[in-house]
Amino acid sequence: MIFNEVPSRAEFASLVKALLVLMLWILLTFVMVVIANIRTLLFMNMASLLSAILLVVLFNKLLDGENMAVVLGQINKRVVVSALIRGILLAFISFSATISVFILLFNVSIHLLLSVDCNIFCSFLAVLLGSIGEELVIRGYFLKNVMKMGKTLAIIASSVAFALLHINNPGFSVTAFFFLLMAGIFLATLRLKTGTLLSAIGFHIGWNASEGCVFGFPISGISLCSIFIVKGDLPWWFVGRTFGPEEGLLGFIALILSCIFYPRVLPISTNQHSNS
Repeated sequence: MIFNEVPSRAEFASLVKALLVLMLWILLTFVMVVIANIRTLLFMNMASLLSAILLVVLFNKLLDGENMAVVLGQINKRVVVSALIRGILLAFISFSATISVFILLFNVSIHLLLSVDCNIFCSFLAVLLGSIGEELVIRGYFLKNVMKMGKTLAIIASSVAFALLHINNPGFSVTAFFFLLMAGIFLATLRLKTGTLLSAIGFHIGWNASEGCVFGFPISGISLCSIFIVKGDLPWWFVGRTFGPEEGLLGFIALILSCIFYPRVLPISTNQHSNS
């Protein structure tokens, strides 16, 4: 069952607020970028995070009357170590393992790319800000509100919203949409199973950083300064085209490995986010 039961007026109101926050977040980010007239990825992701924090706090505290812990889940020093850092490691290990197999199967090699023109710090910072902003809105507020209409619906709706969020990225395709949908489902599962948004944030940061900042592949169609670059015979069906590995077999294999490894890497909460 997608719905727990026939949705009430209050549940529909929660869904409307979730959609409203999503649309206002996109709009407010766009307005901030236009007003500042700064079109760098770092600034856009900074604007995205600031917009996300403002809207989520405003809607959750003032309109929903709920504590931010409902959005964020468990947040303490132990959780930061066990969920955030392990989430980053899970993504890095899964992506690196897939890349290693890729190197063995194909005529490719990895080369150091860093140069004086490459500001790797800004690349990592852009990934950090962008990942936190997206997770705060999608797996934070949006998922929390739609959960009131049923867990399955919340996971599917938040994943569709996450995939469509990238529709204007260079090289977006049906295959990319399907991958992002699967990735959204996995990230929502991490949020619910671990009881904290930090696990999803950690994995999102680790995935984007590994993909773009470490190995030099496009992140959903966006290229960043990277530490290494993979050179050689790169079949498009494995590494993707303009959109990057998220429309190729490389991304799907790394995501499948993450699904297999996550119960062994991330702590499963006994007090999971419930639909209450």
